[in-house]
Amino acid sequence: MEKIKFIVDTACDLTKEECEHMGIDLLPVTIIHGETVYQEQYTMGKEQFWKILATSKEQPTTSQITPQQLLAAYNKAFDEGCTHAIVVTINSKGSGMYNNAFISRDLFYEEHGKDSLHIEILDSHTYSYCYGMPVMWAAQNAKNGMGYEQVRKTLIGHLSRCQAYAPIFTLKYARRSGRISGATAFVGEMLDFKPVMYVGQGDVTTSIKVRGIANTLPKTIQLVKEHAIDLKNQCIGMAFGDIDEKFKETIRARVREELPAASYFEGKIGCAISNNAGPQMFGIFFLGEDNHLYDDIL
Repeated sequence: MEKIKFIVDTACDLTKEECEHMGIDLLPVTIIHGETVYQEQYTMGKEQFWKILATSKEQPTTSQITPQQLLAAYNKAFDEGCTHAIVVTINSKGSGMYNNAFISRDLFYEEHGKDSLHIEILDSHTYSYCYGMPVMWAAQNAKNGMGYEQVRKTLIGHLSRCQAYAPIFTLKYARRSGRISGATAFVGEMLDFKPVMYVGQGDVTTSIKVRGIANTLPKTIQLVKEHAIDLKNQCIGMAFGDIDEKFKETIRARVREELPAASYFEGKIGCAISNNAGPQMFGIFFLGEDNHLYDDIL
């Protein structure tokens, strides 16, 4: 009998509780603020991180998932009698987790042999729920009895198509983290420009800039309408940062009205995104065109 273990890092933004329910092994990103070290979602929640961003002049830093963490996860999967482990990492452009996964796999195979556990390592080429949601769906497929080869193929299909548009309400944090220059941030804030970021095709880019927070929602929904494929048969994700509850309700209502999908998922933006974009933002996640980044491993 096949038994599949999924391994991800907390930058995927799935919660510890969701992962425990689905049998996903969630490895915590380390957050360093001053002299204090936290483990995302284990000793620091998302709301606590937002509060630090909003109140502290010192920018928190994060460190990648270590080979030791990954090796421990492989050993745990082996001890649980798993036949397969699928590791999905944050974009390798922004973290060394992908390379560390291979280092740990070699160490595991040295001790247990290559036939002990089939370990598949996938670079998500993306961030946040753009790989969190596909992993969640894959874990559900495995729980429903889908075999490894089909689970793997379906997971890669979703990873290759999951995208997001996310408006940023302030440029202060992008300037503070070094993502943009101080002059760019100053001009943008003065003109009340709100960039709508596109997460997809292996990168994060600015799609459009709109004036005023009120215009971010209609523009974002329009972009999703233009790029989502087979909307009525997919799941639309909504992820929120530290924004007003009334605006959240407006987003929920408008998304359900204007983006009629088969189902909806809701979550909260974690530290990997908010550390660079700030806590005040939201994102809409959907399935669009294939990015063809996995063509050589299908």
